[in-house]
Amino acid sequence: MPHFPNRLLLPLLAGGALIAGAGYVASTPRLGVVKDGGYTVATGQRVRPVGDTLTYNGRPVDMVAAPDGKTVYLKDEKGLVRVDAASWKVSQSLPFPKEGGGSLHGLLVSRDGRTILATGAGSSLWVVRVADDGQLAVERSILLPGPTVGEKSGPSYPCGIAVSADEKTLYVCLSRKNAVAVVDISSGFVTREIPTGIAPYDVALSPDGAFAWVSNWGGRLAKSGERTGDSSGTPVPVDERGVATSGSVSLLELATGKEVAQIETGLHASDLLLGADGRTLYVANANQDTVSLVDTNKRRLRSTVIVKPDASLPFGSAPNALALSANGDTLYVGCGGNNAVAVLDVSPAKEPTVRGWIPTAWYPGSLLIRDEQLYVTCVKGYGSRHIPAKESDKRRSVYWVQGTVSRVPLAPLPGKLDAYTKQVLADARVPEVLRSREKGRSGRPPVPVPERTGEPSVFEHVVYIVKENRTYDQV
Repeated sequence: MPHFPNRLLLPLLAGGALIAGAGYVASTPRLGVVKDGGYTVATGQRVRPVGDTLTYNGRPVDMVAAPDGKTVYLKDEKGLVRVDAASWKVSQSLPFPKEGGGSLHGLLVSRDGRTILATGAGSSLWVVRVADDGQLAVERSILLPGPTVGEKSGPSYPCGIAVSADEKTLYVCLSRKNAVAVVDISSGFVTREIPTGIAPYDVALSPDGAFAWVSNWGGRLAKSGERTGDSSGTPVPVDERGVATSGSVSLLELATGKEVAQIETGLHASDLLLGADGRTLYVANANQDTVSLVDTNKRRLRSTVIVKPDASLPFGSAPNALALSANGDTLYVGCGGNNAVAVLDVSPAKEPTVRGWIPTAWYPGSLLIRDEQLYVTCVKGYGSRHIPAKESDKRRSVYWVQGTVSRVPLAPLPGKLDAYTKQVLADARVPEVLRSREKGRSGRPPVPVPERTGEPSVFEHVVYIVKENRTYDQV
């Protein structure tokens, strides 16, 4: 799951007030455990995930289920985590030997369930074997080439992975090299690199295996005369703030090793998902609060869906993860900034619409559907907390993290979705945010924190003082 420093719906805490976009929300709740359930996190939002939630010490960024459904594998900042589906407990944690753990995306399991492939945080593709008793062990690593910037070569920062139907060839996004590596699994050799747009994030193969769709986090290459910023030696189209102004998906013809089309989507095109028939490609645009639907036959954008609890809310829903129902009519979208999963009706006879929302923990980052259950990992979980080995251990550390994985039964969802949606709106404090964005009133006296944007304050400057070496969500 990528880091989006400016993408939370309610991003700032200041002087007892919560600021969302350009607004103010009064009486910010105290951070931590809430008496009537859940946690209040540093954004001022409450998180109360529904379903069966497992909490552990880690930041899960990707997830895959074993073919038999008995095990769920998580990738986090250290390596792999094995979760037993029956007991719903962590049964093993396997740190990668080097490079600081897993990358922000990229995890798959073979059809026989005996091999797991995961991209690492540097330049490695880790090949992990699953023993008869389920224990995981690193078998080998495959080195993936990175870019040469100036006179130095750097890491590739690999991300999404796809595998051919015969499971002999891998296609791996090389984020810093603006390419997809074609890897022979048996030998571990990179046989070809296919150029893409900037910072490829995820890859999905067409049903016939002839083409690959790739999401480009940084979008298209810059045109002459455009404002640009440097990304590992590549000029990226940016605005005056240095933020990328383009997002796109590339279509690669695998036989020729060429990009044959590139389609503009929303900003920070992230997770990809092909419909079962291969006719529709769903793209999560994390930096534009939208999901793009691409017509793969016509190779053009079909429609764009705004994914927010309310269309008038400020920017910051951060849709970044996707899952599709078995019948293809419902798309689930993990929205990190809303701490929720959006439920979209994408049935062919209708225009795509948001039906409702499912509450999650803090910052959902990956989704999957298995056995009529929706699985959701949340990267931040409940914040900078820790499950101590001993209950008596009261120490705290800036390095502590606590993520979650939840499973939500889908069969009863239609009858619960209205209530879930109301909870999401309340916990994200949406009504208060909307009120705070109303026009400022004239003639109001200056107060420390104005109720509305444009009303006067007695303060000209605010100075933040952070005590000790703590992360912002511990203060």
